[in-house]
Amino acid sequence: LWVVREDPLGRATAMDGGFSAARLAVLEHLASIRRRADALIVREILPTYYAPVGNWHIRESVRLALSKRPVTVNSREELASLISRWLKADPSYVFQSSYLLSFKRRQRKLTEYMKDKDLT
Repeated sequence: LWVVREDPLGRATAMDGGFSAARLAVLEHLASIRRRADALIVREILPTYYAPVGNWHIRESVRLALSKRPVTVNSREELASLISRWLKADPSYVFQSSYLLSFKRRQRKLTEYMKDKDLT
């Protein structure tokens, strides 16, 4: 599993044209809707992918995905089930490799702080 991340300064952990192509499509979409967000993109390349056509394909695939209605999940179990249906890879690889997913798991909600202070 090849993982490329972006640090807080916007630098990629490895030079990868596919990462740049996907990042461009995500940033264009976020700018068009005037939002900021985190994004996790998982791309599985199988042996049947015999004719790489370039990074434009990645960029256009991400643009197409972002033009559709989003899929939402309410738990890690639902996400694992979704990954299992879409990918041949074991979902645990995605969870182990993703800083974003592990951070979101540890992140507290604002309402939790309000309960601590009896403000609710």
